[in-house]
Amino acid sequence: MERTFTIILVILVISIALSIYFTNRILIKFIFRNIEKPLDLLLKGFEELKKGNLDYEIRYENDDEFKPVFLTFNEMSMRLKESVETVKKEEEKSRKLMASLSHDLRSPLTSIKAYVEGLIDGVAKNEDQKIRYVKTIRDKTEELEKIVNRILSYTKMEVIKEDEELKIIRLDLFLKSLIENIKDDYRERGLDITLKTTPLSYAFNSFLLEEIVFNIADNSLKYKNKERACLIIELKNDTLTFKDDGPGIKEEDREKIFDLFFREDEARADRRKGSGIGLAIVKRASERLNAKVSSKNGDNGGLIIEIALLGEKYGENFDN
Repeated sequence: MERTFTIILVILVISIALSIYFTNRILIKFIFRNIEKPLDLLLKGFEELKKGNLDYEIRYENDDEFKPVFLTFNEMSMRLKESVETVKKEEEKSRKLMASLSHDLRSPLTSIKAYVEGLIDGVAKNEDQKIRYVKTIRDKTEELEKIVNRILSYTKMEVIKEDEELKIIRLDLFLKSLIENIKDDYRERGLDITLKTTPLSYAFNSFLLEEIVFNIADNSLKYKNKERACLIIELKNDTLTFKDDGPGIKEEDREKIFDLFFREDEARADRRKGSGIGLAIVKRASERLNAKVSSKNGDNGGLIIEIALLGEKYGENFDN
């Protein structure tokens, strides 16, 4: 009996062990077969990304636990592509920036050098000629200073963090103070600025708002087509509007004027008038202020630039 019991026990143990072994083999083979294809697809996807094929998308039809993995992979691939394209655009923008700056800076620098050499070599024979040379050098130096200041302004806006230094201010009072300080200087240069406002409090960065006003005013001054020009600035409801009486712009170029270094073929193509940075600063500053800028021609001519304030208002009814 003991021997028989021992034999039966040994057979039973061996049977259980064999059952477990073969069951594990079958389960492993079944499970591996189900995950082998998804793993191969995922490996193929990473190999394509490694090759630089950021358009590669994994198509997985089964609605199982692997589907979220592939959806995440495709989203990651899309975001990676967007990131790479953004870097390429910034690099292209930097190249255009350097090319345009080189061209814009070379002209006044060449003139300054020529007039300085003229003074040194005695080309200017009398006092009137010397004064004319010195004034030209001063004018070209001021031109260089304006270009550099615009580049610094644009660069500064690139490093300002979103919502950095935004303060709730009485926008109408700020504009009144700002225009009061600059209108005499612009009037002497041939641009009359008129301000119409309604009371409004809004979250603003004063530096960005000043850049908007200065660059639009400079744009109207540069492209005026008569001895005296007019710029009307109006703050009404949720919109800040700038309207001048200049030559306007072609319909197909309305939105392009806010692109960096854009110059229209005709009226706005003279590099002596502009570097193609001013209105790009306006657009960038507007974006940083949670506002949207657009342009159109006025019914009676002139260019209209509208800045729609998309952020939260903090009041409109005031006693003063």
